[in-house]
Amino acid sequence: MDNTDYEINFTDLTLLEGEGNYDKVKEIMDNEAFAGDSWMLLTEVTLTAFIGGKPFESSFILHFYANGDVYINAYKSSSGGDVYYNPDITGLTHFIKENNWKSLRPSKDLVRDNTDFWKHFWDTYVIDSDYLDIRYGVRDEIDYTK
Repeated sequence: MDNTDYEINFTDLTLLEGEGNYDKVKEIMDNEAFAGDSWMLLTEVTLTAFIGGKPFESSFILHFYANGDVYINAYKSSSGGDVYYNPDITGLTHFIKENNWKSLRPSKDLVRDNTDFWKHFWDTYVIDSDYLDIRYGVRDEIDYTK
């Protein structure tokens, strides 16, 4: 990735205990009698990107699902919503992938409210979106082995 350092904080205790790692969170949830196979954890997230020693703070409301998907349901940008200079979405995606979650997906309402913004990150494979797949067609898979 780039030279940006990130710090992420959750309000959900299970995500805190599991350090945001899917495998650890799944193990915790598997040991909870009430959780079952289709759990969802709702959390507020603060993501701080340190760029040149200066902090840029963004906030999200995320839903973490048992199947590994993570949905963004609310988002406050650190960069005023600049699509081309935005450490928030790329940093969150990097965290999600590094911690074994399957994909980062903005909610359908977020995408409809700011389609151009989210389409940029969808076009560049930073996020996934069923809504954008339907609207613009399913993207080709990237073969990273070539």
